[in-house]
Amino acid sequence: MQYDGNDGHATYVVSAYNPCKNYKKDSNTVYQQHRRYFIKQKMDTTCPKKLFRLHLVHQLKLWRKAGARIVLFIDHNEHIYDGPLGRELADKDGLGLVEAVSACTGEQVGATFYRGTRPIDGLWVSSDLTVANACVMPFGYGVGDHRLFV
Repeated sequence: MQYDGNDGHATYVVSAYNPCKNYKKDSNTVYQQHRRYFIKQKMDTTCPKKLFRLHLVHQLKLWRKAGARIVLFIDHNEHIYDGPLGRELADKDGLGLVEAVSACTGEQVGATFYRGTRPIDGLWVSSDLTVANACVMPFGYGVGDHRLFV
């Protein structure tokens, strides 16, 4: 969703889902749906997780190059700080996004999936946005089995 301010600034608020890898070709997981689409429609056998990352980062860079600000709520389905997508989002020579909760609290986010041990969901913002407060709610405060970001 794009929001245009009176001062000429554009801000994009994005909710994104990076599919979990799944090797069962006949399943209806998002990963396999994407895989079938890209193979049939685009003749592309690249891993859907990699394609997701490439396409998302490409679009975010286009918006940033045009001067827009970014707010990205994302289910990485991989470690948000150590995974390839998190490293690319935070790259100072690239997008330079900031993980908002850790920036506000001074501590990295803990597990965000109720059966997990690592942070796989994140809230990323462009460095030219001021985030006054951000937090992650305990499990059970949102819809589903992930923690709610505020």
